[in-house]
Amino acid sequence: MNVKTKLCNALRPLALGAALALSPLAQAAVVPLDKVVAIVDNDVVMQSQLDQRLNEVKQNITRRGAAAPPESELRQQVLERLILEDIQMQLAGRMGVKISDEELNQAVATIAQRNGLSVAELRQALARDGLSYDAAREQVRREMMIVGYASVRLASGYRLPSRKCRTSSPRTWASCSCPKSIGWPTS
Repeated sequence: MNVKTKLCNALRPLALGAALALSPLAQAAVVPLDKVVAIVDNDVVMQSQLDQRLNEVKQNITRRGAAAPPESELRQQVLERLILEDIQMQLAGRMGVKISDEELNQAVATIAQRNGLSVAELRQALARDGLSYDAAREQVRREMMIVGYASVRLASGYRLPSRKCRTSSPRTWASCSCPKSIGWPTS
């Protein structure tokens, strides 16, 4: 091998690196796709999930003609709801609560019927409101799993505190005489 070939072989990676560094591709801005806004046990809540749910809540508020709370307060409430749902979904999964596609389809059909619509008309209504049918369907599944989880817990002897205890403040919760099976944390 002559010196010229050795030199070319040695400089080839350097030349390739320089060409890539000077290309417009290498100078493109980094755009984040999504970010984690909360870590919930072994799961996460993503910014896109928060934004989607926030938009849905805002649309519901507008549709009802109600006054919306300040943006930061509403964002915090929606995030807390997403975290609570995530915890409940994880617990439902651990307890073996599952919703079959058949059960989900029946529930969606019932929702459509209660609104005087067919499932196809429900799809169209959701699309008009800027909502995805698939996302709405999965939200129904999540809610069914959460209700299923609560049913399993209640059937297994899980007792709810009295209304007085459930409506008490964290300070008075510890002195309440009802069972502490759910409600304000004691620690």
